[in-house]
Amino acid sequence: MDAQTHLVEIYTRLSISPIVESFVVLENRDARDQGYFRARVTLINQDQVELAEYFAVVNEQIQVIRYRYQWMNGTLALRKRWDNAKHHPDIINFPDHIHIDNEDHVVPGAPLDIVQLLTALEQELVHEI
Repeated sequence: MDAQTHLVEIYTRLSISPIVESFVVLENRDARDQGYFRARVTLINQDQVELAEYFAVVNEQIQVIRYRYQWMNGTLALRKRWDNAKHHPDIINFPDHIHIDNEDHVVPGAPLDIVQLLTALEQELVHEI
């Protein structure tokens, strides 16, 4: 897989996801062995998700280097933010962590990419809709 293929996969997944009402790409860069994608997504329940992912291609596999996926409700209050910023060294699975409902409630996370995030959001929102 190369960077362009990964970006096409992201676009496709956003376009066909049953929970995505619309999305706007804010930035999109790709080279053969690395890329960056940033978008703002409106979900069908009017929640917003900000996506930012910097990735590299290593041995024909996508490796997410830095990510920040922020899910906010309709009033833009934080629901969850997944990221790997290195500001919680005491967390298991450092640097991957999740902020839940506010900046101070931090739990361990796992590395993920935008496609995996959309799958998780679909599973979570199916119970709300």
